[in-house]
Order: sequence, then structure tokens, then C-alpha cells
Amino acid sequence: MKNSYKVKASLIKKRFSEGGKELIAGRVFFCLQFSITIAILIIFLIVSNQVSLLTSHEIGFTKKNVLIIHRTNRNRDKAMVLAEELRQLPGVKAVSVTNAYPGGDLPTKDLQLKNSPNGFSYSPQYFCCDSAMIRVLDLKLVKGSFFSKRTPENAILLNETALKTYGLNTNSIGQIFTRTSGEEYTLIGVIKDFNFRVLYRPIEPMCMYTGTDHSNSLGASKILVKLNRIDKETIKGIKNKWNTVFNEAYFDYSFLDEEVNSLYTKEIFLKKIMPLFAILAFLISVIGLIGVTYIKINEKTKEIGIRKVNGANITEILAMLNKDTFKWVVIAILIASPIAWYAMHKWLQNFAYKTELSWWIFALAGILALGIALLTVTWQSWRAATRNPVESLRYE
Repeated sequence: MKNSYKVKASLIKKRFSEGGKELIAGRVFFCLQFSITIAILIIFLIVSNQVSLLTSHEIGFTKKNVLIIHRTNRNRDKAMVLAEELRQLPGVKAVSVTNAYPGGDLPTKDLQLKNSPNGFSYSPQYFCCDSAMIRVLDLKLVKGSFFSKRTPENAILLNETALKTYGLNTNSIGQIFTRTSGEEYTLIGVIKDFNFRVLYRPIEPMCMYTGTDHSNSLGASKILVKLNRIDKETIKGIKNKWNTVFNEAYFDYSFLDEEVNSLYTKEIFLKKIMPLFAILAFLISVIGLIGVTYIKINEKTKEIGIRKVNGANITEILAMLNKDTFKWVVIAILIASPIAWYAMHKWLQNFAYKTELSWWIFALAGILALGIALLTVTWQSWRAATRNPVESLRYE
């Protein structure tokens, strides 16, 4: 008889030992799952904030309702004829012939302040445009004047960043600049900084010069057309003018806002796909948590019955069952937060203008994860907490 009791006791001990190991393994796995889930959620929130900043940040020019005509074959004469024809269309506000548009690359050339005591020279970006560019992009003039039909060929404008680079201020209108090739240029105005390369890079020194109105040296590769609004009739009219001037050559056009937004294609795609990963990760974590909770409830069935016989209410039983989950989710938050912070800190270094890694993002992700975990455990534990204690005490 004594031997039978010993055998039964050893079997019970073995059962609970195996159940304990299973439970510990389940908790560790659950903690890792939730760490990954919380990290994905933090990353999603930060990526969303960054994409919102990229698409809404003040960039210093108007990109809406601007049509870009490509493939002018660098034919300045035809480009100028087409520009003049387009200005006659009723839906067109302004037309500018240029070598580039915001979001693209600009050439750099040396430019030195004449009679500079230290011989300082710099190679700013060169943006070649005509007198209409200020109206097409809604640029802001800080001081001096913009290009006009009467502007001499050697006139230039500098942006505010270029002015600071040369150690000048807005009272420097009239300063003479030279190039190593011997040409001289006169500063006629200062243009307010705008993000030509948008937000991947900081605003760089820029020199704006004319050429389309007076010089044959410019390869007029782009025509920017500012429209009152985008409609099929206006675009059809532009295409007809193109066909007339360029002899039915392929009419290749796009819109400036789409060109600028296309620079952030990867970031926008990441913002769209991250919620799917977050939902999938949460589902997997919740399934794992249900498994761990099931094992835990089975392990503590008799304890729950004893507590209820001794006067414990449903709230106290649920708090007991949720206590362990709370601890493991907090551990998961502590694991996920520094990993997500480091990954996003490195990613944001790709941008000159970046969102902040605010504390509330990490707090929100942690609260959401904790809330989902506790609701899952509470939902699954409700039956055990409301069960008749007599049934719990009979549980084998």
C-alpha cells in the first residue's frame, strides 16, 4: 500500500515537473514573440511619422498643378517656340524652360567671389531657368530682383545657403563673381531657400542663372508648365502644341507632385506593408499566449478552487492569472524598445529632415501590446475564474 502511494506521488510530481518546464518554455517563446511584435509596431509608427513628414513638410516651392514636358532634345529654339505657344492656352498660368526640375540632379560649377581676400571658391549647384520660373514654382525673392527680359546674360541669383557659404548677406547685391574659365557674373538677387533635392539631403548652395532667354549655351531639356488645374482638355491642348512644334515626336510628360512623391516610393511602400506584418505578428503572439494561458490555467485549477473557497472574488482570480503575463510583456517591451530605437535611428540617418524618436511612440506600442495580452488572458481565464470551486477541487 505504501509503495502504491509512493508511485502515485512520484507520477504527480513528474507530471507537474513536465508541465512546469513546458510552461517556462512557453513563456520564454511568448516573450520573444511579443518582443518582435512590439518592435514591428514601433517601427511602423516611426515609418508612418517619417512618411507624413516627407509628404507634408514645407519644401519652399509649389509642386501642385505643375506639368513637366520631357524629351525636348535640348533644342533651345524649338523649346522657346513651344513655351510661347503654351502661354497662349487658357488653362496655363506660366511656362518655364529649364535644365532640371525639383527632385532631379543639378550640375555643379566653380564660382568665386571676385577680389575675395582669402580666395575662397565653391562649386554650387547650377539651376538654369528663365524669368517665368519664379511664377511656375512660386519661389520667394528675399532681396533684389528676379530674371526678366532685360536681365543681362551674366546675371545670377544665389539662395540663402549659398549667400552664407560665401560669407555674404542680403546687402551684397551687385557683388561680382568669377569662374576659373574667366567669366564674370553679377549678383542681382537672393532667392529664399527651397529643397531642390527634397528631404533626403539638406538644402545646398545654389546659383540660378539665365540662358534660355539670351544664350544658346543652355541645353533646354525640360519645360515646366504651371496649370490653373489639371484637366484633360488642357493636357490635350498642350499635346497638340507639342505635335505642331516637334513634328509628332513622342509627347513625354509627368507631374511635378508625382515626380517628387516617387522619390519616397520605398518609404510609402514600407508604410503600407508594415501594418500587415504588425497584425500577423500580433495574431501569432496571441495564439502563443492562448497556449501558455491554457497550460497555466490547467496547472492552477485547484489553486483557483481553494482561493475561491477562502473568499477570493473573480477580480482577484483574474489578477492572479494576469500577473505573470504582465511581467513577461514588460520584459518584452524592455527587449524590443532599444532594438527598435537603434534600427530606426540608423534608418533615419538617410534623411536630412527626420521625425523624432519620441517617447510616446514606445509608450503607445507598449500599452497596445500590454492591453492585447491582458485582454487575451482575461478572456481565456474567465471560465476558470467563474467556475464552481467544487469542480475545480475535483480536477485531476
